[in-house]
Amino acid sequence: MSSLIKMTSSQIAAQLRQMQAQLAIVQENERLDAERRAQKAAEEQLKREAEERRKQEEKQAEEKKQRAQGAKAAKAAKKKLEASEIQRAQALAEARKGKARCTGT
Repeated sequence: MSSLIKMTSSQIAAQLRQMQAQLAIVQENERLDAERRAQKAAEEQLKREAEERRKQEEKQAEEKKQRAQGAKAAKAAKKKLEASEIQRAQALAEARKGKARCTGT
């Protein structure tokens, strides 16, 4: 406090301006730091969203692949069933022919 008493008003004003300038620098640095943190948080959020979209797309692709495989398997099973029904009908027709020959009808 005694050092202030010995200072002239112009010295006090100069020191006040210097302190205000330092305060302005500190405030600007804090603002820039906050801006960088916000930017980094936004980038991290974008990364998380992109990763989530990628995982969702992979999941959908896998589901589509499984549906296609299921449809393919169902189609193959249907063909197999149709083929066995045709064979059964042919065997039945052959059996009827054989029976007709044996009975003479």
